[in-house]
Order: sequence, then C-alpha cells, then structure tokens
Amino acid sequence: VWLEGATKGNYRYWFAYGTSSYNSEIRPADSGYFYTLSTGLDLKSKVTVQLGTWRHVCCTWSFTSRIARLYYDGVLLGSTTTPSGRKIDLDGYVVLGNEFDSYGGGFSDGKAFGGHLYKVNVFDKELDPSEVKEMADEG
Repeated sequence: VWLEGATKGNYRYWFAYGTSSYNSEIRPADSGYFYTLSTGLDLKSKVTVQLGTWRHVCCTWSFTSRIARLYYDGVLLGSTTTPSGRKIDLDGYVVLGNEFDSYGGGFSDGKAFGGHLYKVNVFDKELDPSEVKEMADEG
C-alpha cells in the first residue's frame, strides 16, 4: 500500500483484519507498529512519520516459516516469529483506516488513520523481497 499521513499518533491503523476468534488478526499502523496473529512487531524507532509524504508499506507473512515481515519503501525494517500452528481465520472483516475493538466494529477515533491510501493489495501468498522492492520502486 502507498500511504500519506495527515495526522500523527502512536497507533494510526490503516488496515485491519479481525475474526470472531481474534478481533485483531492483522493490524499495521503508519508509525511502524505491526500486529499479526497475537504477535507485535514494534519498529517505531525506525520509522519517521512525515505528514504529507507518501510511503510504500508492505507487510508479509508465511504460515510455513511463521515469519511476519514489515517493509517501508522496499526495505525490510524487521521481522518476528508468530505462534506455531496459528492460521488466519477466514470468517473475518477487513477495514481500511482503523482497527477493530470488537468483532466487526467498535472503532476508536484515536486509532483512526488520517490520510490517504493508494494501491491497497492483499495477496494469497507471501511476497519475496524483490517483489516488494519492485512495487515500491514502480510507485
């Protein structure tokens, strides 16, 4: 996804996927925080949110390796290992610009992403680093 922030905050979620079992299966924030499958990856120290500046952000995950990765502008910022055996449930909802506080809703204004999103993609496979870099370079 390409995102341009218009407001600052610690946790401005631009995407969320929640299910009946886990209301926050996947939720990346523009500040460099990425939460997936009950595992948080805090990279806020590596991300500078510049209002009005477009950034390419990509989150990947593999069930086989259990590794979740976060890329900014085609560069890997960090990764984390998710719990063994956890799969992404299929009975979920997707929301753009906020995150779920309960199954299918419960939105908080304080966690809303204020800005613009462009080219939001969801793939059924883990992208490799060259694919992420290519998307970031092509704009």
